[in-house]
Amino acid sequence: MTRILVPLDGSEHAWKAFGYAVDIAKSRGGELLCLHVVPAEPRTPSLHALARAEGLSLDEEMARRREGLELGDALTREAEQRARAQGLERVRGLAAAGKSAVEIVAVARDEEVDAIVLGVPGTGLFGGLLGAVSRKVARTAPCTCVMVR
Repeated sequence: MTRILVPLDGSEHAWKAFGYAVDIAKSRGGELLCLHVVPAEPRTPSLHALARAEGLSLDEEMARRREGLELGDALTREAEQRARAQGLERVRGLAAAGKSAVEIVAVARDEEVDAIVLGVPGTGLFGGLLGAVSRKVARTAPCTCVMVR
C-alpha cells in the first residue's frame, strides 16, 4: 500500500482513521491523499420551488456550497500540516462535491489508490446512519478498505 486515501469530515472517527493512515503511509514510504467531500444537493424542480417559497435565492445555495468547499480545503490543509508534523512528506489534500460514498470511490479510482482508510462511528442509531457511507465505500471501492473504529 503506497497510495492511501483518507476521507475527512472533521469528526473524531475521521481523525482517528487519519492517524492510522499516516502510520501506514510512513511505514511504507507512501503517499497520503486527504479528501473532504461537500454534500451536493440535487437541483430538482421541487428544490427550486422550496427555495422560492422560503425566499432563498439559488445564489445563496451556491454560496453555501462554495463555503463548504472552502471549509473542506481548510480541513485538508490542516490534515496536510498534521501529517507533515508527524514526518510524512508525501501528503496532498483534495476536495470534491457530491454524494460522499460516490465521490470517495471516484477519487480512489481516479487517483489509483491502493487503500482507503475510513473512520467508522460507534454503535447506536447515529453511528449506524453515519456508518452507511463507510459500508457503501467498502462495497464499491476498487481497492482495499481499512475500517478504523
